[in-house]
Amino acid sequence: MPQEKIHVGARVPKEIVDKCLQKYDNMTNAINIALELLISRDENKAIDNCHQNENICQHNENSIELIELKIRMEEKASRLRELYEQITTKDNLQEARIHDFLDQLKVKDQQLEKKDIHIQNLTETMQSQALNIHNLINQKSIEASGAKKPWWRFW
Repeated sequence: MPQEKIHVGARVPKEIVDKCLQKYDNMTNAINIALELLISRDENKAIDNCHQNENICQHNENSIELIELKIRMEEKASRLRELYEQITTKDNLQEARIHDFLDQLKVKDQQLEKKDIHIQNLTETMQSQALNIHNLINQKSIEASGAKKPWWRFW
């Protein structure tokens, strides 16, 4: 036989509602569990007040340690986020520098190609001049060893 249920309305601080929604699926489950705990606590209250006080002290100490640990975790997480942002910023800057260096290398390669072409042109020019000089010397030696020039050709 299903239990009879009654709708109950209450004003609850938002912080408690947020905490309950984090731990439980919905507010109905959270309220039912809380009321059952309240009833069971009242039934067991008379058994051992001394024992409960010790447990409460331990629980409070554990809660304080837990809160401190949560705070440290949040600080570490924020520090990690800051470091990650710094790394990505540095990565972006390094990529920009790498692209600049690559552009500079391309310009240097183009300049080297121009210099190579210029050197090749100068070498070809020098070789053709050397060949012309050689031809002139050979022509003079052929003329010198051959017949004498007439006296009116002195050049």
